[in-house]
Amino acid sequence: MFLGNYFNGNLADATFHAEQLPDSYPLGFLARALTASANGDVDRARLDYNRLIEMQPEFGKNERAWLEKFFPKMALVDRILADLSAAGLIKGT
Repeated sequence: MFLGNYFNGNLADATFHAEQLPDSYPLGFLARALTASANGDVDRARLDYNRLIEMQPEFGKNERAWLEKFFPKMALVDRILADLSAAGLIKGT
């Protein structure tokens, strides 16, 4: 539910669904970092992004390769990387 809402620009519903994801689920931190950034909460976005890296160090080493494990469509990976980059969370794609 998070992804569909996020990619369709329904930020309120995307945020709601991101908040429902458990802390034991790495993609939950990604979802919350994306929605926090989109909602203008830079500190929360950075916190969740860093928590994802703590949980999944390979994400911090190569974001694209890690995302490609979960998202078969490169357009989705490109969009996520672009949004993270625009938020200042990663240096580039």
